[in-house]
Amino acid sequence: MKHRLLLFIGFSFAFGKANTLNSTNSTNSTSEKLKLLVDMNLISAEVASLGKDPNRLSWGMSCKSIRGCNFHHSILERTMLWNDPESLRRLRVWQHHVGYKLKGLEFARALGVETAKVYDCVARPDEFKAAQLHVGYVAKPVDGFSSQDVFVVKHGEIANKSMDPKSNWKRGFMVEELIQHFDNISGLADYKFLMFGRKIGAVLVVSGRLQSSACPNCETCRVWVDENFERLDSWGCTNMNICGIMNNHKVVKYRSQKSGNKFVPCPDEIVVKLRPPFWDKMVNDARTLGVSVGVAMRVDFFASSRGPLLSEFTPFPTHGTVACVITQRSSIIDHCILDRAWNHLYLAEKTARKLEAEYDTFLHRKDLLPFRNFINQMGSALCNSTFPDFLPKSCRHLVQIPVNNGTVSFLEAIRTITCDISLESQTRKDIIASLYELPYPEESYLVVKKTQRKRCPSPVKSGQFCPDLPFAI
Repeated sequence: MKHRLLLFIGFSFAFGKANTLNSTNSTNSTSEKLKLLVDMNLISAEVASLGKDPNRLSWGMSCKSIRGCNFHHSILERTMLWNDPESLRRLRVWQHHVGYKLKGLEFARALGVETAKVYDCVARPDEFKAAQLHVGYVAKPVDGFSSQDVFVVKHGEIANKSMDPKSNWKRGFMVEELIQHFDNISGLADYKFLMFGRKIGAVLVVSGRLQSSACPNCETCRVWVDENFERLDSWGCTNMNICGIMNNHKVVKYRSQKSGNKFVPCPDEIVVKLRPPFWDKMVNDARTLGVSVGVAMRVDFFASSRGPLLSEFTPFPTHGTVACVITQRSSIIDHCILDRAWNHLYLAEKTARKLEAEYDTFLHRKDLLPFRNFINQMGSALCNSTFPDFLPKSCRHLVQIPVNNGTVSFLEAIRTITCDISLESQTRKDIIASLYELPYPEESYLVVKKTQRKRCPSPVKSGQFCPDLPFAI
């Protein structure tokens, strides 16, 4: 039987003010947590009487909170802005490039952050000739997401039983090394850093396949932690349902604990084992990439047997559906950590764009302002050394952008506009304009159309956004 409770959202919850607890001497016990939530009128005594861990509470967010305290809205708005050609040009966004897997790996390698080895790019996963590989490999769609059509081959054995993709991937597959978890025993875990420049908002850790008595019904489990690997998910998750259709009520329910559930909170005994011995280096690498990309971005790592390896950049994490970052400090419950981090970065960028109109401060070149974080992070190496050439020839066309009658790597494009002082003015403008273009506009249009159904309160005409989309990138 499902237990649900509709709760009216006060302005304090919807617009980011923390909720004051009735007791300042709270403990971490389940019963104390539940009592505090009842005292705050956030759950009913009936729900509390179930005695379940508040870690499993799922809080539905209000759809009326715009840029106040709603991380979910920011993701949906960005999904629309970053998939619209006119918006990218207007906002001068180039960071969408790192969201494409191979471009993201190239970006990380340029900054000295290690990634998985890429062996080949092929039209179909069964086209890769793997005779020289004794351990195995992974074939994944170049434009894939959510682990769709990922094929794992170990010692010649296909873990998926078949190499037949379920979908038609226009740009084919990339073939990477098979990565081993750092303990060489457990399944490979994901470490997903929500980065806001240098600030780490939270890290979602998703375990590999579990065989643990501590969580006997778990296929995998998840935990949200901070940069010190302390839990942030003890009070459950905020959850964005379909925006514009929800009313201003809050739905609170317990998440399922059925066998095979992939989003079960990890028991503390497993969380301790998920922290890699090189955690500090992984944190530093995440900061390097967060600072360099300069906008809110999820940066995903593997904790491999040879250290942290970048997996990919994720500009639209879970399309804003869920975040388990609700903390209790002294006498308040704070659910706006991610929103404050996003807004701080948003306001800093907005301020920088305003200053641009008044001052010519960056290398006397206003047109480099959107790229300033990456240029500063690279330093003299940007102009004085070459980028690592780690991609096989079969993959290089996938990191190119069109410029006039040719193509160039998007990183080489940034290097050229920064370092080549003899570059003709019109050529410079053409290269910069190319960096703000969408690689596949037809596919992006479909993304916008789908997102509008979630974000807008009423149907919109083709080619139009719903009202009040912010400047935010």
